[in-house]
Amino acid sequence: MAPSFRKPPNPNRRRYVRIGLLAALPVLWFATLRFGPGLSVLGRAEPAPAVFAFHARGLLQSQLGYPRTLEAHLPAPAPGSNEEAQLRLMGFWTGREWSAKALGYGRVEGRALKLLAGRLEVAEVSGVTTARDYNGPLLCQVDYRVRWAYRDELDEFMRVKGLVPYQLPRNLGIQAPGGVASRQVTLERKGLGWSVQDADEVRRREAGLPSPNYRLLAFFL
Repeated sequence: MAPSFRKPPNPNRRRYVRIGLLAALPVLWFATLRFGPGLSVLGRAEPAPAVFAFHARGLLQSQLGYPRTLEAHLPAPAPGSNEEAQLRLMGFWTGREWSAKALGYGRVEGRALKLLAGRLEVAEVSGVTTARDYNGPLLCQVDYRVRWAYRDELDEFMRVKGLVPYQLPRNLGIQAPGGVASRQVTLERKGLGWSVQDADEVRRREAGLPSPNYRLLAFFL
């Protein structure tokens, strides 16, 4: 009986299978984001959220610039003032300008010093409404909470609070480091995806400076 030989596996076929799987992953990912919220409530009476909570969180981070850098404003002291004496004692003021030590705590803007004061982070997405047609645009609302994340950047100034008149970020809505505040934004359906409605305006209105690479996440959403 003649021996039988198996045909050796085709290396090109394996390569094509791997390429096909890699090409399918983005399609599966975007299909999950697009159709997943509706499928997740099949057989239940509750309405489907427009997007998953993790998707909404990613949209907030990628379009509103979270985590945002918070800064306190410290004006240059008046000559001969108590503020000048205190800042010189702390090693932050040379008598004419901010010292090298001061620059390690922030950046100079005009005559003032912008002190690092932690970050504003998305703490959680607490709710996403179902999508509704508002006579044309398809919209939903996202309720979320932000946290003032703080790593003792201002501790040296807090110890002398009242002697050094720094000003905390505006529009923060949080009284102390570690605290949280509620926010709400509207998402608008554009094409197959979602985006924050009036994102430029919302981003300008929020406290702090947007993360420099915040737009990179948008590619995956």
